[in-house]
Amino acid sequence: MSAWGWVWRVGGVLVLLLFLVVAGLMFYASTPHFLNLVSRRVVTVLEDATGGRVELESLHWSLRHLAVEVDGLTIHGLEGRGEAPYAQIDRIYARAKILGLVLNKVKIHSPDYHYYYHQDYYSFDGGNPRDDEEPV
Repeated sequence: MSAWGWVWRVGGVLVLLLFLVVAGLMFYASTPHFLNLVSRRVVTVLEDATGGRVELESLHWSLRHLAVEVDGLTIHGLEGRGEAPYAQIDRIYARAKILGLVLNKVKIHSPDYHYYYHQDYYSFDGGNPRDDEEPV
């Protein structure tokens, strides 16, 4: 076997392995297990970022279209029982372009935000005002 024949065989095997790995990752990314994992991660990140409790009805995504759809996103803050939550969004849809990897389209349906002022603090996550500031 010539040197070039060996290079072509090794190159072909590597391309085949790369194709199988990508196909396997795309298959795994479409499974309910992975979708549940992503949903839990989104909730954790939003809870850490806001300091509130986050509820997420559903999260769907399409790797083929580079699109994600979030339904029923609710962020609970310091509201009392029976009061509206800090933020409630019925649906978020985002789609990216493969060329340039920038968001192509973002649609947010029925956003509803509420901010509550409490005498001891006035930030969303319940933190106290800075010492050099006077309460409003």
